[in-house]
Amino acid sequence: MSTRIKDNQLIFQIPNSEAISVVQRGSILKRCVCNFYLSKKDAAVETFLNGCSGSFYVDLAASYALCKAPFMTLIENCSSLYRNKLTALKATLDSIERMLATRPDSLLFSICPPSILRSRKYIKFGDSSLAMSYFRTLCLGDITQIIVRKMAPSSFLIYVRPFAPAVASFSNPADFQKWLDDNTLAK
Repeated sequence: MSTRIKDNQLIFQIPNSEAISVVQRGSILKRCVCNFYLSKKDAAVETFLNGCSGSFYVDLAASYALCKAPFMTLIENCSSLYRNKLTALKATLDSIERMLATRPDSLLFSICPPSILRSRKYIKFGDSSLAMSYFRTLCLGDITQIIVRKMAPSSFLIYVRPFAPAVASFSNPADFQKWLDDNTLAK
């Protein structure tokens, strides 16, 4: 299941095919969707998101804090499984770290409300800022989740976190590949 609502959170488990191409594994046709599958829960998601209206904020600092250590382990040990050897991910982590030091206020930013696409299968977060491109680069397929936390009826905080069951396998490419084979969302 790639989308679920639990308490005050909307959780998107990101398949490899929905990650941006520079952080996809090489096992699929190269494409860039950047929309997230609603798992036939479009009405529930729309209700949770207050009809896709209100204030939406991306917390890049929290995403960085949650992802930095596990992603560095992944880069050091398993980058060969990815297109571009995760160079874009490493560069993004470095850029966010510099932003934390020089402009930490820019790491919590407002975005336009997401939209549910006409087919009602996908949701799109449409912001095209540099900070949002960093956020998208942190969204690795099958091993990360986007969390949309409802802070108030029409106020939402969005961040990325690693999928905890995957993190233990980041130290060994063979273990990670086995974990992917056993747990990939494309099944």
